[in-house]
Amino acid sequence: MADTHQVDLIHKGIDTWNGWRNLSDIKPDLSKIDLSNTQLEGANLSETNLSLAKLEGAKLSGAHLSRADLTQAD
Repeated sequence: MADTHQVDLIHKGIDTWNGWRNLSDIKPDLSKIDLSNTQLEGANLSETNLSLAKLEGAKLSGAHLSRADLTQAD
């Protein structure tokens, strides 16, 4: 299940999210959340659990998705 602190960070914007990622070695958990139509361009989502997340219409251009778990993501 998604970590509420991490969900808040991703919704604050990519600069906030990437700043946190640069300071943290935690593997983020954004599973089962609705990120539809969210601006995620350039986001560092590597090693992030995005399983069962809703990503329809999300802007993912330039996002880093290496080793991200996209199992059953929509």
